[in-house]
Amino acid sequence: MKNKIFWPLILLFAFVGCKKDKRNELGDLPTASFKVEYIDSNNLLLLSNSSGSPFLYSWAIADVGVFNKDSAMVNITKKGVYQVILTVYNKNGSDTVSQWIEISKNAKPPCTGPMEFMTDCTSRTWKLAQKPGALWVGPPNGSQTWWAIDMPGIVQRSCAFNDEWIFNSDGTVEYKTNGDIWGEAAMGLSPDGCFSETDLVGAAKAWGSGVHQFAFQGGGTDPLTLKMIGKGAFIGLQKVANGAEVTTPQMGVDYKVLTQVKGATERTMEVEINFGIGIWRFTLSSPE
Repeated sequence: MKNKIFWPLILLFAFVGCKKDKRNELGDLPTASFKVEYIDSNNLLLLSNSSGSPFLYSWAIADVGVFNKDSAMVNITKKGVYQVILTVYNKNGSDTVSQWIEISKNAKPPCTGPMEFMTDCTSRTWKLAQKPGALWVGPPNGSQTWWAIDMPGIVQRSCAFNDEWIFNSDGTVEYKTNGDIWGEAAMGLSPDGCFSETDLVGAAKAWGSGVHQFAFQGGGTDPLTLKMIGKGAFIGLQKVANGAEVTTPQMGVDYKVLTQVKGATERTMEVEINFGIGIWRFTLSSPE
């Protein structure tokens, strides 16, 4: 009776011992490990120092990309905190490790094409072009002119035609009224005419001098769009926003870029915005 109990126990221990020996024959799993070297505020080098002779590497950073070598040069353009996940593989299996990194500021936009045109890769000042039609409004299909500014109108609105938009290659744009503005009822000012910037009160103050951001979107086969970003940011007329003429500053306005022309003595850019019942077009000028 005792022998019948003893022999099954011997067989069980022998089986467990065989499984343990078989697992050892496979060898060790890798150990994932890495370090981060910051090249500058938006570029970093990921270096694996994993052990266990891994032959395959997989780096993953959400909203950035996936990389598959033992090191990776990574460019992250937007400020924020990101989790870097590294998984390494050897013939016995895999291991994963993660680390949080912080990007302290947004990357400088690339200075090519429209950005180069607007900023010369440094800074360039633009004003409303002092020529008839620099302010123009018509139906959504642009088939006729409802109103366009003429030379007497430019003289009357001198307070608008001395406004400056200083576009910088870091993606900022400074709007300067130079002390006065063209005021309309939509801005809480009446009758239409030139006013001191200090006459802007309440929410309308955001339409005064200030620093905002801008960016270009599209191009190629897609329409090129100039995005003015920030409360009160605008080009041409403060009241004209996407889909409507408004009485309060918006958080941003998008303009379709119709032309960008580099001439011998000046650069000009014409933009268009649909305000629902029609379109406004504004022409800016910057001397060479």
